[in-house]
Amino acid sequence: MRLSQTKTQPYWKEEIPVVPIKPMIPYGTIWRQDGYLSRAGEKVDYIIRLDIYLLWVRYRGDPRFTSRWQSIILNRRWRLGQGDVWTGCCPFCSSSIQEFRVFERTLRCNRCLPLTSRWRYQGEFSYKLRKEIRAGHLSEVAKALRGPPQEVFRAMLAMELTGLAPIRFSSVKTQPPWELKKRRGKRG
Repeated sequence: MRLSQTKTQPYWKEEIPVVPIKPMIPYGTIWRQDGYLSRAGEKVDYIIRLDIYLLWVRYRGDPRFTSRWQSIILNRRWRLGQGDVWTGCCPFCSSSIQEFRVFERTLRCNRCLPLTSRWRYQGEFSYKLRKEIRAGHLSEVAKALRGPPQEVFRAMLAMELTGLAPIRFSSVKTQPPWELKKRRGKRG
């Protein structure tokens, strides 16, 4: 059993860039604004027009994902306890979204792009050995390290997830947050 992608699922959930809409929404009387969000080698340029309820975004970073300008229709709603809330409309399935995922050719939402989490998969893959490590039964881990390659990988992954070994095979659970870098706008 490998911890790699298959033909039915080419990406893990943690690999897909997820971009929130809320930081792009201007406050006050600004009706047009442009700028970008960035994090660790990735950048999302955006132009927002609140008078016509449109958001244009372009992702730059991982070459596997789309880097063309694409639009999202915005919705303004009033929610009890939250006040004025701006959401978007998924360009692929038209559901209401507060964040979008950048995929191969289009922008998607969590509903129309269900992916398996690598973090969850590697946790299930090494559960029994991690339980043995926490109980102090390291003989089971030693036996797995002397076994076939699949058991060796399972033992090494379990040791990484419990902190006994440095991280080489396991993945991070979350990505760093996006930072708003620049804003220019026109007042109405």
